[in-house]
Amino acid sequence: MARRTEHPSADPIQRLFELSPDLHGTASTHGYFTRLNPAWERTLGWTSAELMAEPFISFVHPEDVAATIAQAARLAGPNAPTTLAFENRYRTRDGAYRSLQWTAVAEGEVLYFVARDVSDRKATEVARDQAASVSQGITDSVDDGLCVADPAGIVTFVNPAAVRALGYGSADELLGCPQHATFHHTRADGTAYPIEDCPLLKVRTTGQPVRVDEDVFWRKDGTSLPVSYSSAPIGLEDGTGCVLAFRDITGLIAERERVNKEARHVVWFERVRQALIEDRFVLYGQPIVDLATGRVAKHELLLRMVTRTGEIVAPGEFLPAAEKYGLIHDIDRWVITQAVELAATGRPVAANLSAESVGRLEVLLHIQRELFRTGASAENLTFELTETALMGDVKDGRRFGDRLVELGCSFSLDDFGTGYGALTYLRRLPVTDLKIDVQFVRDMANSESDQRLVQGIVHIAHSLGKATIAEGVEDERTLELLRDMGVDYAQGYHLGRPTPLVAGAGGPVRRGEGDRQPQPVLLPQLEHV
Repeated sequence: MARRTEHPSADPIQRLFELSPDLHGTASTHGYFTRLNPAWERTLGWTSAELMAEPFISFVHPEDVAATIAQAARLAGPNAPTTLAFENRYRTRDGAYRSLQWTAVAEGEVLYFVARDVSDRKATEVARDQAASVSQGITDSVDDGLCVADPAGIVTFVNPAAVRALGYGSADELLGCPQHATFHHTRADGTAYPIEDCPLLKVRTTGQPVRVDEDVFWRKDGTSLPVSYSSAPIGLEDGTGCVLAFRDITGLIAERERVNKEARHVVWFERVRQALIEDRFVLYGQPIVDLATGRVAKHELLLRMVTRTGEIVAPGEFLPAAEKYGLIHDIDRWVITQAVELAATGRPVAANLSAESVGRLEVLLHIQRELFRTGASAENLTFELTETALMGDVKDGRRFGDRLVELGCSFSLDDFGTGYGALTYLRRLPVTDLKIDVQFVRDMANSESDQRLVQGIVHIAHSLGKATIAEGVEDERTLELLRDMGVDYAQGYHLGRPTPLVAGAGGPVRRGEGDRQPQPVLLPQLEHV
């Protein structure tokens, strides 16, 4: 039998060298390749002869040359490492570059190496890093708050918008905190929010996303944050977590309330207009008591509107609409007419005028005409204007007050203490008395600071020759304190609740048969305000 001869290429090591996808070879310490496997040509396009004809450093990317030379020098040095690993970029025949990952050893004058083409992996890493960078940029720049919680409900990620919205200084303050207990523990009405009922965490068990249009989160300082949010399950290595996106809807709620308020104003405008046409306003009176004598000095007139079904409507419901749409002038005229009619019966009354009446000549002329028509004594008529209304235009307020006094009426400054400029101008205003605002009186029996404020107002008023009236007296203890402080008059539920002074809705006040008809009086002419 003939003996078969083995071809050198049949050597397993040689075959592995030739077929390997990795780039194998040797190089001399002089910087030239001495042997290369076919993978070099498959990867870079250069033939082995072309690669070995030039120093291997000539194929390295210019930016990687210095580092490659330094690595080669280490292998050739006296303290060369057993194995050396590094990366660089190699030029292909078409001028592009491939990233190679090298493992090299040195034996004497020969360098042995294996290089692996990692270009695709590097490209994937770059794309991944770029995607992560873009994702980070998006989450950092969006206005919505973003938050991720793990399967245990612990915050593992939060973006800057969420940190700002929830009032924290940095994300570190939220990371590692239980999501629900940190900012979703309480409902808007103040009741506790059990974690088992929490919609934003339920998605972990249901696997279904949820959206809530209106809810409340809680800031670090304990204040509420109105939000809308969506929560969706997210698969994590250790189970199902949830991702939360939320938005501050404070502005949205404010706009909704503005629109609703505007709509209410429109509705009330029509109701007020009809009430004026149908004469469905009434005046209630609340007694103002002289604390020195215990007698009723006068009644403050309080406006009410009567609906077509007979319900009584407080002024807080309809006056804002009347002021907004210009009906307040008609209401003021109606109040003036009724007040003068009451004063003509010999009953001292105090009527409230709106801020819109300040400085208006026609208002003063109407008062003058009504006094002349009814023959009412102007001494029985006090007009109350709020401090804030007068402070809007002090010159107009002063002129208006002067003309009221010229007519013989009294002029009262209502809600004293709520503004900021009254003390500056008080001595210039022809005010008969100051009405101490109810917020300083209601709780003064239990508040030393309120007592000091009231005492101060009394001192200022008396030093300027003004009387004082305390509003909101609701108990005997407060009444005694006011009397001890020298307050002149008081009113409140403890002394008398408001009751109707005009029978029925609208119409002039009717006098009894025995009432003396007052004689007309001559009033000063008003030519300007």
